Amino acid sequence: MSLSIEEIRKNYSQFPDYKIVQLAEQDSHSLPPEVVAILLEEVEKRGLNKNLKESVHIQQAPVSEEKLVELKQAVLYAPCPSCGSKKEPLIALKLVETIGLIFVAQHTTRFFIACPTCNRKEVKRTILKTAILGWWSPKAMIYYTPKALMQSYSNFSKSTEQSNALLEIFILAKLGEIQAVVDKPLQLSKLLKRHNINGDQI
Repeated sequence: MSLSIEEIRKNYSQFPDYKIVQLAEQDSHSLPPEVVAILLEEVEKRGLNKNLKESVHIQQAPVSEEKLVELKQAVLYAPCPSCGSKKEPLIALKLVETIGLIFVAQHTTRFFIACPTCNRKEVKRTILKTAILGWWSPKAMIYYTPKALMQSYSNFSKSTEQSNALLEIFILAKLGEIQAVVDKPLQLSKLLKRHNINGDQI
């Protein structure tokens, strides 16, 4: 049974600030208009960052092809979130990791955005981690670990071809956050770094 507007308003009033920020920056595009209004009320009532309102409004509007290209260019030519270099455009890479935990296997796929040099380092780190920790479960040893090793290597070898599509997925998923800092390269780089460290799975 769906909640009434008053029940939703009560729930939102009890959310901690970080949850309201997360909804405003990342998830408001999926909320119906009446819930968006409640979210904006909470942002206003709590005196949270004024950019959050803009982020919500941005996510409610459709993204034109021209705007998507503009955002993609901003991400491509931001300073590398790992080393700070601006020598080469950034590349989006899909990494696969497996950790065997005796009776279970932890298998994750994540995006990593950095310059080509830092991408190579991260691929090596990911493959080494899987190669060392991926064999401690029968299920991982037989299936997940070999698959993760092959996929990470294959994704890296095809990274140039795959990067464009992965960047579009990332931008649409983080639309509000990116648009808020699109003209601030250093802040955009920090956003990418936070995404890389958190290992966001989009």
